[in-house]
Amino acid sequence: MPDERDLLENESWLCDLVFLIDITQHLNILNRKLQGKDCSLPIMFNLVYGFKAKLSLFLTNLTRNNIDHFPTLVDIRGKLENTSPDISKYQTQIQLLLQSFENRFQDFEKDKNNILFFMNPFSITFSEIQKYSCNIQLEITEIQNHVSLKQIFTEIVSSQPQLQSSENLLKFCKLVPKEDFPATCDLALQISSRFG
Repeated sequence: MPDERDLLENESWLCDLVFLIDITQHLNILNRKLQGKDCSLPIMFNLVYGFKAKLSLFLTNLTRNNIDHFPTLVDIRGKLENTSPDISKYQTQIQLLLQSFENRFQDFEKDKNNILFFMNPFSITFSEIQKYSCNIQLEITEIQNHVSLKQIFTEIVSSQPQLQSSENLLKFCKLVPKEDFPATCDLALQISSRFG
């Protein structure tokens, strides 16, 4: 087994190490956001789907030999004398990480339509309505054509400069008449009461 000094002189090993440092930094940023205050299911959903999209971007860039999203690797590449980073190895690692995210967050995929509806009932297209259960399809159609609710949603969501917070979404859901939209209100309670 090589000693530490030999490893530090091995340029290929150093490239692998700094790639690990860079990808760990991306994962740490996600981890901190997921542990943030008031991190509800819809916020977690956005963060995880956003990170999966970043991983896909990393893959696409690596196929083009672009390592710009790995700043430590970029830095060390400029200092290497005899070796260039093995990009195909890093592509494989990103693919494995993406697959791991797909497996770990399967529940998000099952609940995706309900979470999207909770986050913005007015963004569901007519063709997407078919993905919902029969009892909620009619309510989606009715809510989307309810001028007052649409106005209330717009006012509540746009009342703060940040993105849709769970607090704002819950505020809107409380204003949706339960007697007119029982399935929608039940769905909102289910989504808002789930934790990470």
